[in-house]
Amino acid sequence: MDGIDLDWEFPVNGAMGAIKCRPEDKQNFTLLLQLLREKLGKNKEISFCASAATWFKDIIELEKVHPLVDSINLMAYDFCGPWTKITAHHTNLYLNKEDPINEGSLSSDLAVKRLREAGVPANKTVLGMASYGREFYQVEPGKDGNGLFQSYNGTIWRAGSIPFKCLKKYYINKNGFNRYWDDAAKAPFLYDGATFITYDDEESVHEKSKYVKREGLAGVMYWEYVSDIDGDLLKVIAKSLTK
Repeated sequence: MDGIDLDWEFPVNGAMGAIKCRPEDKQNFTLLLQLLREKLGKNKEISFCASAATWFKDIIELEKVHPLVDSINLMAYDFCGPWTKITAHHTNLYLNKEDPINEGSLSSDLAVKRLREAGVPANKTVLGMASYGREFYQVEPGKDGNGLFQSYNGTIWRAGSIPFKCLKKYYINKNGFNRYWDDAAKAPFLYDGATFITYDDEESVHEKSKYVKREGLAGVMYWEYVSDIDGDLLKVIAKSLTK
């Protein structure tokens, strides 16, 4: 094996109450990574998954753990979902200033900057992308007629999650759905007059890949491979990163 990727969601804040946690886990996370590095040595890779939320920097000791790892996988997705009150982008590169739900804090770019401000080198930051969409049901059109930043009455399909392979086959500019592009956020979304879907597509992952190169980041990852089983997104990412 090449190494270990640690996905602890999350020390101190265990999946927002869903998993047992305790305050001392902030230090325990550091101790665990120290032990892994000691046992694996310097030639094995160690990484961990990081939330894009503002509170993440407060629940681990970033300044102590980033020297212990080779990379940090930034989970820059799920910015909205069944737990939020209105529709929004769930994996936008930049912040749309009209977004009332994310309070000026949730975008891939802002999450990268928060890691950098905490001392994490750019070349240790791996930007996460999404190969699935978040779906909202019974959404009002709103003033722009596209369902963005509007209230809704429910989510469907596995708590509102749809694989990209299904989006491409059944939803994108099909079956009454129109594709829209938010140029401020560099994010696509779909709307059919009642159902709103936020997701990553070929255009948005291309924009994110250009960002990764421009900012000197370590690379990209996405969740999850099975949702892009035909490699439609992966091919664009690979081409964008290598040309």
